[in-house]
Amino acid sequence: MKSAKYPFKNLRKKAIFFFTKTSYVARLAAWTISTITVNHLKIMTKPTQSATMESILETIGQRYKTVFEPVAIDDDHLELLQIDDMAAFVENYAASASKMDLKNFPLWAKLWPSSLLTSYAMKSLPYAPGRTLLELGAGLGLCGLHAAKLGFDTTITDIVQDSMLFAQANVLRNNLQDKARVKRVDFTKDTLDQRFDFIVGSEIVYIEELHRPLIKFILKHLSNAPHAEAMLSLRFRPKSSKFFKLAEKDFHIQHKIIGYKDTNTDGEEERSLCAIYRLKPRKQ
Repeated sequence: MKSAKYPFKNLRKKAIFFFTKTSYVARLAAWTISTITVNHLKIMTKPTQSATMESILETIGQRYKTVFEPVAIDDDHLELLQIDDMAAFVENYAASASKMDLKNFPLWAKLWPSSLLTSYAMKSLPYAPGRTLLELGAGLGLCGLHAAKLGFDTTITDIVQDSMLFAQANVLRNNLQDKARVKRVDFTKDTLDQRFDFIVGSEIVYIEELHRPLIKFILKHLSNAPHAEAMLSLRFRPKSSKFFKLAEKDFHIQHKIIGYKDTNTDGEEERSLCAIYRLKPRKQ
């Protein structure tokens, strides 16, 4: 697979992230942190498109202390609901959880660098009124939110109920309810009633047994239009190419590797790599 020359203008300069021990929040250089805190108690329920922001935040508050944090992607500004003080949450979760619970640790709650980089890369997708985008394994929903901000009719999906609550809160907070909806989708089982011009996902190919179901899902739900494609991103690892080697049978694949900087939990700067892959069906 050759590395594609996509229009990721200035992306490398902007991909400077700081993961602090206290927040695990990924920040761009110009990113500031707000301090809107939520702390309510209520039984968790499945979000609906008609749920109010107040009711969603009240529900989320049963398990999480949260904060809205601003995210800037070039001139596009969003606010994302996240867990406040992730380090403390992780420590409390680990101390009280059983081994079974630890397997279900809420990885969706972290704002991954690959999601931020994908949000920048999505600006190269050819927009036209009415074009649709599906985000898989959305977590907090950043890519889907940014797609809606760009004008796409967007469906933000995950299989985790709490993730869907956070994503719905983020849709409402950013006043994107006319362009984005939140839906539970399990790409290993579900079939949706529409095809999409674009499908995106960040850090969703790390479980090998899900590779074939994901390939089948994308093939089934990607539009037949010439411009249609999937965009998948992940932190680059030596074994991360397994999914894409398997997918080469059905897709034309191009990719770009992007370097960025992390700060680890000891405050030391580390260099990391993110890979962004673009997949077009061979039978299109």
